[in-house]
Amino acid sequence: QTKKLTKKHIKKQTNNQYKINKKRNDNMELPIKVQGVVYTKPNQKIEYLLIKRNKKDGAFWQSVTGTLEEGETLKNCLIREIKEELGITNIKNISNIKQIIQWPKENNFIITEYVFIVEINKNQKITLSKEHTNYKWCNFKEAYQTLEKENNKNTLKLINKELIN
Repeated sequence: QTKKLTKKHIKKQTNNQYKINKKRNDNMELPIKVQGVVYTKPNQKIEYLLIKRNKKDGAFWQSVTGTLEEGETLKNCLIREIKEELGITNIKNISNIKQIIQWPKENNFIITEYVFIVEINKNQKITLSKEHTNYKWCNFKEAYQTLEKENNKNTLKLINKELIN
């Protein structure tokens, strides 16, 4: 599901969902997530960076993801998550929102994830967080085959289509 959003809409949605769910649990995270599809383009060939979650968190491959913290913008959240999960602070470019994904959690609680395209230089040292056990650079076909979750595959297809055009 893709929507065009304004900052006002995002803030309203974040505040409304957070207030509703904050009543249930004072330690609850915001119901807003970000995903950064990280790529590089050496020699005009697109390569995607995938990271593998640790066994405790499912041991599946994915892009960089994370949860918005109170008072944080979506892009600042993504920058923080890239630093935490990859140890990278040198980012060439972050796109505007490219996709919005929503899914239900318990008690009709809706999680909203905002997807961005992130370009970095491949020659940077990657230092994984404890949340992840491995990383690899892949062309589109290998990345698509490595991803297990259908929504991640669909997101990669959407992003790849935009990058090759």
